[in-house]
Amino acid sequence: MLLPPLGSQDITPVGPDLRGLFEYDDERGVLRPRPVVRRSWPIDGSSGVTSRMLRLPVGVREPLGRLGSRLQTLWRYADAGMQVTDETLYDLDVEGLAWAPFNGGVISDFFPAFEVRLGHAVQLPDEFLVSPTALAHPLSGLLTAPATFDDNVLEPGGARAVNFRSLGYRIDPADRFLSSTGTLMLPFPVQVGGALAPFTWRDTALQGVGGRFGGGIPLKIERTLDPTIVPGSVAAAGAVPSFGLPLLIELRAFASGALLGLNDFQVAVAAAGQLFPTFRVHSTGGVNFAGADVRVDPDQAEVPSGGYDPTSNPPGQPTRDHDPAVYFGQIDTVTRLTRVHTVWFDTESNDPDYFAPLVTPPAALQPAGTSVVLEYRGAPGFFGSEGAELDARQLDVYGEVSTGSVLYPGDEHGWARDIDALDGLRYIQIRITFASNVESGLLPELDSLAFAFLRR
Repeated sequence: MLLPPLGSQDITPVGPDLRGLFEYDDERGVLRPRPVVRRSWPIDGSSGVTSRMLRLPVGVREPLGRLGSRLQTLWRYADAGMQVTDETLYDLDVEGLAWAPFNGGVISDFFPAFEVRLGHAVQLPDEFLVSPTALAHPLSGLLTAPATFDDNVLEPGGARAVNFRSLGYRIDPADRFLSSTGTLMLPFPVQVGGALAPFTWRDTALQGVGGRFGGGIPLKIERTLDPTIVPGSVAAAGAVPSFGLPLLIELRAFASGALLGLNDFQVAVAAAGQLFPTFRVHSTGGVNFAGADVRVDPDQAEVPSGGYDPTSNPPGQPTRDHDPAVYFGQIDTVTRLTRVHTVWFDTESNDPDYFAPLVTPPAALQPAGTSVVLEYRGAPGFFGSEGAELDARQLDVYGEVSTGSVLYPGDEHGWARDIDALDGLRYIQIRITFASNVESGLLPELDSLAFAFLRR
C-alpha cells in the first residue's frame, strides 16, 4: 500500500510507506493486523539448542523450598527452536508458563504468597566451546553479585509481575499436563489480563540493547545445529536488540511454616563440564551448618547470595549464587500486537505546528477489546541516509533506517503519544500499534489516517 508523503502530494514515493506484518484488505481498503495465533514452545531437550544440553540426573529445588527464595532464570529464542530473524515470532504475549517436575513427580503444596515476574534479560548466554574445555563466552550469562537482580533486566525498574502474589500458588499433581513433546509439565500462576497488563516478549517497542560479553546474534551455539548460520551477523555483542534477548523469569517464593517444599525441577547444563555461562542466579533460604533455619525475604534480597546445601559435609554449607542450570518448561504465546512503522514524512516546514490526527474508524467503533494506538517521533533532518527514510523496505522492525542516521533532537529516538511534542520538527514518523482481542479473536482496523499541521 502506498500513501503520498505528507505535505508533498506531488512527489512520487520512493518505495512502500508502511513496514510491518499488517494485512491490507483490497476490497474494503483497510489495514488489519496479523491474526490471533496461539503457540506453545516446549523447552525440554527435544528441540532447539536444548537438544545439545546435558540433562541432569538430579533435580533442583530452588525456588520451591519452604524458607523463601528469589530466583532469576531465562529462556532464549534458540531454546524454543525459534529463528532469530523470523519476524512473525516478534511481539509475542506470554500467556502461560510451565515447569517440568523432576521425573514428572509432583507433591501437593501451597505457597500463600508467590510471585512470577517477567522481563527481557539484558544478558544473552552463549555456551559455544572453542575447545573441548574452553568456552568462547563464559561471561555472557546472567550477572552475579555484586550486581543486583534488577541489573539483569533490560526494562527500567526490573521485571514486572504477571500474577497476584496474594492468591498464592497451589501445586497440585492433578494440574500436570503432557506437552506436545511428551514431557510432563505443571503451570506457573500467570494471570495477565484485566488488572495485570500482558507481558510482550521480543517486544519491538523496547529500544534498549544487551548481550554484553557474548558473540551477538545468531548465537555461536546455533551453528552447531545449522552450519549455514553466521554468528553475530544480525547484531554484534552488546548491541543485541529486544527480539534477540531472552525471556527473563523471576520467581519470588515467600517462606511459610505450612510449606512442605519438596518439589524439584528438571534441569540441564548447557555445556557439559562447565560452570558457565550463568543461566540462573538466586538467594534462597535453608538450614545452615548450625542447624538453624535461615529465611530469605525475596522483596529484601536485592543481590544474589546463593543458598544452603543439605547434602554437604557438614550439611548446610553455602552454595554458589549462580550456576549453569537450565530449567526445562514451556512458554505459551499469543499474537495480540502488530506494530507498523511509516516512512518519514516531510512537512517542508522548519517550524511546523502539529494537530491531532483524524482516524477512522474512531476508537468507539473498533471491535470490543481491540485498539489502534498511534505514537510519533520527529527529527530536523538526516545524515547519509541516501533516501532510506522514504522507503519502508529500508527500515528495520523498530522503524530505524538501514543507511545513515536520523538526526534526532538530543539523540532521543523515543516515541510520544502526544503529537504536540513534535512541534518544530520538520520530519515526522508514525508507529501504529494494533491490539487484537485474544479471547474473541476480533481484530481492529484502520481505514484512514490524516494529519494536519501549520507551517509557521
